[in-house]
Amino acid sequence: MPKVSDAYVEQRREQILDAALRCFSLQGLHRTTLDDICADVGLSKGAVYNSFKSKKEIVQALRDRSAADEEAPMSPLVEPGGLEGLRAVAREVFGRMDDRSERDARRVGAMLWSEALLDSEILRSQVDSTEAYRPKFDAAI
Repeated sequence: MPKVSDAYVEQRREQILDAALRCFSLQGLHRTTLDDICADVGLSKGAVYNSFKSKKEIVQALRDRSAADEEAPMSPLVEPGGLEGLRAVAREVFGRMDDRSERDARRVGAMLWSEALLDSEILRSQVDSTEAYRPKFDAAI
């Protein structure tokens, strides 16, 4: 059996995460099943399990991807400092809301915060991702 490239594996993971984001956004974290995600992405359960061990791991990977997507564009925006830095961040955040996948990500992000009330791993991940870029904002003000 030929080995697939790392790029292919990463692309497949991203496809699964995109499908999961759509499903979670429409149905919620608890009502979405692995079958729903498989149907959306057009893959078998085995193919999804090759990339993720569980639905919980998919949720965690979405959290990690969301944190990275949020932090990267924000870092240079807060550098001007003060009010101008905060205005730049606000323009960036609200400007992205025209994108459907961004709205889905925000909706799922809110679900993750509510799930954090019941799941200590998700709580830790949510807090860690917030704490990662808080010092940048503090320094800018």
